[in-house]
Amino acid sequence: NLSHNKIKIFPDFITTMGSLRHLDLSHNQLASLSSQIRSLTRLKTLKLDNNCLEDIPYELGLLITTDELTIHENPLSLKPIIHKKKLYERRKILLFLRNCMRGQQNLRMYLFMEKDNDRNTRWEMVEGESKPILTGATVEKIVLYLTQVAVPDPTTLRCVENCYCYFIPPEELLRLFMLRY
Repeated sequence: NLSHNKIKIFPDFITTMGSLRHLDLSHNQLASLSSQIRSLTRLKTLKLDNNCLEDIPYELGLLITTDELTIHENPLSLKPIIHKKKLYERRKILLFLRNCMRGQQNLRMYLFMEKDNDRNTRWEMVEGESKPILTGATVEKIVLYLTQVAVPDPTTLRCVENCYCYFIPPEELLRLFMLRY
């Protein structure tokens, strides 16, 4: 708990603490966050309330396993978008940030390199099947499973870029990949 400490600069050493589960930086004077926050993939709680944050890094969207994310009472430049799109819940904010990452070619690869977890990949046993069936996944995970590659090739990435324009139904995504072959 680092709250109420008048911290002005995000302590970079925190991003090396890969097993950190709870981080409370609320009620400080933080003006920005490090994009390296993406390395805190085991965080369950991240409290950033009552700081001076004008921007939050898109990489925060990689923390999809967090159960609690609070960013209230910050002068965020995204406030108009947050209000317009009603991004008041943790899930909606993270999805918005992930979509922003999809629009940035230099950040997109992080979405492909995510480890499987219960929020980006869902497998279920179906009666009559001997193996689990993929029943839900992010666009990136679907691409990886369809192409069976660790890192997608340029053709696959171009196809994914088309998908990023809008969320499309999985069957449409599958059709796009079938056209590739």
